[in-house]
Amino acid sequence: MKPREFDKKVIGKIKKVFNVEEKDSRHKVFRIFHKDKMILRTLHSHSQKEISPPILQSIKRQLRLDSMSQLQGLKNCPLSAQDYKKILQKKSLI
Repeated sequence: MKPREFDKKVIGKIKKVFNVEEKDSRHKVFRIFHKDKMILRTLHSHSQKEISPPILQSIKRQLRLDSMSQLQGLKNCPLSAQDYKKILQKKSLI
């Protein structure tokens, strides 16, 4: 997955149900808020053409997903923004 793809598809979908604050520093940082409370944070490097598998694993963990297929689902649309919200509710994060 390319960083631009991640920003547009995954973060774009998350923005449908949560407030997302982006910060460009050494890395691109995304802070995800629910009812004005930060619940999650994830980041990736600016310089990579492809996000490496170990970094994708970290992103999966930071987004509190159970599997890489859920992360791919956010990217490829089988997992909706509402489904992602339900995952976080089951984990008592929101």
